[in-house]
Amino acid sequence: MKDFGPSAQNGVALITAILIVALATILATELIWQQHLHRRRAESNLGHEQARQYALGAEALAASVLMDDASDGEVDHLQEYWADDIAPMPIEGGRLYGGIEDLQGRFNLNNLWRGGQGGQYDAVTFDQFQKLLNELDLEPGLAEAVLDWLDPDQTATGVSGAEDDHYTGLQPPYRAGNGYMTSASELLAIEGFDLEAYRTLAPYVTALLPGWCNTNDLTAINVNTAPGPVLLSLSPDLSESDVEGLLEERERFDGWTDLSSFEQYVDADVIQSGYLDTQSQCFQATVTVEFGSSRLTMYSLLDRAPGGGQIVARSRSFGVN
Repeated sequence: MKDFGPSAQNGVALITAILIVALATILATELIWQQHLHRRRAESNLGHEQARQYALGAEALAASVLMDDASDGEVDHLQEYWADDIAPMPIEGGRLYGGIEDLQGRFNLNNLWRGGQGGQYDAVTFDQFQKLLNELDLEPGLAEAVLDWLDPDQTATGVSGAEDDHYTGLQPPYRAGNGYMTSASELLAIEGFDLEAYRTLAPYVTALLPGWCNTNDLTAINVNTAPGPVLLSLSPDLSESDVEGLLEERERFDGWTDLSSFEQYVDADVIQSGYLDTQSQCFQATVTVEFGSSRLTMYSLLDRAPGGGQIVARSRSFGVN
C-alpha cells in the first residue's frame, strides 16, 4: 500500500480549501444576483403602480374637462378644448401625454344588431357599414361576416357570412361570438379579416355596448366629430366632393347645431330615428405615462351623462388597444 506523506496530505487539504472557497463564491454570487433581481422586480412593480396612479389622475382630469365642456353647450365638435391633445407634461421621474377622442365619431359595430338575443339586424347601419368598407377599399361582404359574429343564430348571412360550422374547422378551432363585441379587435377573429384589413378599418369603428352612451341599443354618430369616411358612409347619395364641402362647412361654423345640412342627403326617418346627432356621451381618454424605466398606456372609456351631471369609466385597458 502506497503511503501518503505530509506533502500529499497538504495537497489534498489545499484542493479541498480551494473547492470550499469556489463553492462559497458561487453561492455568494448567486445570492447577490437573486437579491439584485428581487430589487429590480420590486422597483419595476413600484414604477408600474406609480405610472398607473398617474394615468388614473390624468383620467380624472379628462373627466373634469368633459364635465366642464358639457356645461358650456349642447354641441360637441373638434374645435372644443377637450379635443386638444395633452402635450407632454413633466412629472417627477418622467412625463405623461395623451388626448381625448369622441368614440361617437366612429361607426359602432354593435349597431348592426338590435335587441339582443331576440332582436334583428339593422338595415340602415348594415348599409352604412358596407359603404364604409367599400370606401376603404375593403370587401363589402365583410359586413355579412361581422353580422354573423353578432347575431345569436347559426345561419350564415349571404355568401360571405360564417358561423360555428366554419370557425370550428379552423386550427385552432373556436366558435362565433354570437353576441355583442366588447372590443373592435374582435374583428381579427372574424372570417375575412387579416391584420391589414383590421388596421385599415380600426380608426373608423368602435364597439360600444347597448346602454353605454345611449338609452337604448343604438349609438348615434356625432356628425361634428366623424371623419370623412364615416360621413361618406351615411348615405349612398353622398359623394366625396359633398363630404369635402360638409367638412369645410363644419370647420367654418365650429360644428353644426342641428342636422339640417344632412337633410338633402339622408332620409328623414334616419335623422328622426336617432342615427345621427350633434353631441356625444362616449369618449376615450388615452394616457401614456413614462416613469423611470416603466412605460404604460391606459385607455379609458368615459360615459358622460346628458348635461354632464355624471361621468362613468365604463372600461379601462392597458397596453396596445
